[in-house]
Amino acid sequence: MSADRGEDGDGATAVVHRKGCVRIRGEMTVQAALSLKADLCAALRRHRRTTLLDLSDVTEFDTAGLQILFMARRLAAEDGRALQLAAPSPVVREVLGLCRLTDWVKTPDEAAGR
Repeated sequence: MSADRGEDGDGATAVVHRKGCVRIRGEMTVQAALSLKADLCAALRRHRRTTLLDLSDVTEFDTAGLQILFMARRLAAEDGRALQLAAPSPVVREVLGLCRLTDWVKTPDEAAGR
């Protein structure tokens, strides 16, 4: 199962999901937050166990993006599932580092099970 949803325009954001993995492409900013939140929630609800959230294609990331990550983690926990961030882009890694949240992220090798 896979889906691709996005917005037209400069900061196109897409949520793509495959078995066990959800990938966000584009911006995780206040401008994209409303549609991204809805798309991400829908994608996460399709997964029955631990979900990897691949952030390697995130191009912009602000506090709204951080709030979306916390919301996604809470949603997964409420449903008895785990959410693991994987392969954050440099902009995501920078914000997570500033917030001392880098232990929440797996390296690409860890995410691939190597």
